[in-house]
Amino acid sequence: MNAAIILAAGESLRMGFPKQLAEYKGSTILETTIETVSTFFEETVVVLGYENETITEKVDFKSAAILINENWEEGIISSIRTGLHHINHNKNYENVFIFLGDQPSVDRKVIEKLLETKHDFDEVMIPKYRYKFGYPVVVPKYFWNKLELITQDNTSDEVDSVLIDDARTPLIISGPTKDGDRHEFDNLKPKIQNLVSLQKTYLSTTLAEAKSLINNSDNEKGGFFLYRVFRGLPKNKPLIKFLSEEGVKQILQKTENFYMQDNNREMHQIDQELYFTIDEKNNQI
Repeated sequence: MNAAIILAAGESLRMGFPKQLAEYKGSTILETTIETVSTFFEETVVVLGYENETITEKVDFKSAAILINENWEEGIISSIRTGLHHINHNKNYENVFIFLGDQPSVDRKVIEKLLETKHDFDEVMIPKYRYKFGYPVVVPKYFWNKLELITQDNTSDEVDSVLIDDARTPLIISGPTKDGDRHEFDNLKPKIQNLVSLQKTYLSTTLAEAKSLINNSDNEKGGFFLYRVFRGLPKNKPLIKFLSEEGVKQILQKTENFYMQDNNREMHQIDQELYFTIDEKNNQI
């Protein structure tokens, strides 16, 4: 059996009113999230904190239980603790699905796929789309007691320790989902593969040009082309091999610092010939 926790305790400083009450397709953000989530689980709990009385008055919680996190200012882990403390009393639940209350567009197919995927007692499941990790996160009961012990002072390191160091490699759920006989993933895959192939061909020539220029002491122009290869295919094996040569990585770093200054004002010069760029630091393409 599975239970769901919807985290909706945070403050909405930028909006000036509880974000959970913002309008969304004729309803509110939180109410839409609750309606979607509650159809899949034996028990759904919603953790409130900031402005909880106002939210309780204006939202239809369906059959979901309402929990109040009095320590919501401590951050998201305090809401997770509140939800797990409630769920943990029911010995029949094996997993908890953790949702964010401000994500009303959560894909039902993602929830279905997570529910269908078999995993072991020490495997956390995390959905992934376009190189970004998202919600819901599926946490087996094995981790609940440990998560309940985490405090505000050591939240980040402790969560990493519990969900990563203590776990086997998390299952990253990505790729196609069932949609009749057609899959968007399968439709897009050959197009993406073609783009990658075109970029590899172009950057192979670009890297050769960068090597030639740097070997002839033209570090400025060579660094320009070297950085273009790095922006386009940072895991390219010939690039990695070239970066291991003495002084080459320093040329790349100097070029990167130059084009990242003034909020990437001149970065378009690097990127203009690329089909796509890969930002490893932010997991973006």
